[in-house]
Amino acid sequence: MKAAGQLGGKARSWLLLSEAGIPSPAGFAIGADEVLDLASVEQRLGELRDNTGCVAVAVRSSGAGEDGSNQALAGLFESSLDVPARGPEVLEAV
Repeated sequence: MKAAGQLGGKARSWLLLSEAGIPSPAGFAIGADEVLDLASVEQRLGELRDNTGCVAVAVRSSGAGEDGSNQALAGLFESSLDVPARGPEVLEAV
């Protein structure tokens, strides 16, 4: 799993819940320190589909430090729900 500091608020919360053993959706996060490599995303999606049988996913974007003590960036980042887990739609959403 990634370091929580490399993730935006939504992904960080999801990671902390998962690590605490609290039931949460299966998934993966792309950290701020990673280069967005579509081949890697396709591989991770394939593993997610194989492990969970999912046919649709939520693609959530957020920024590291999006909700700090001096600022809130709510509404600036896009979320796409019920995106087919296979095909061009999911890669476009990412």
